[in-house]
Amino acid sequence: MKRTVATQVGERIKSLRLQSRGGKLTQERLAERADISVSFLSMIERGERSAHVDTLAEFVQRHRLTRREVERLLTVAQALFGD
Repeated sequence: MKRTVATQVGERIKSLRLQSRGGKLTQERLAERADISVSFLSMIERGERSAHVDTLAEFVQRHRLTRREVERLLTVAQALFGD
């Protein structure tokens, strides 16, 4: 089975979620923090859906990420998925 970018992103999000707080960050809590539904997060983790650019932009604004923080996120994304 070919791993799509959406599948890779979903797997990585799930992995990070399970590593966070000693594996105690639930889908419910992460969905709440990201201001998305649990079912949408579940679909993202399974690679069935991907976050829309507007959702990502709202996250950046809501959490007041600096330009440097956004650049770090982009660097991580490039390292994970190539150019």
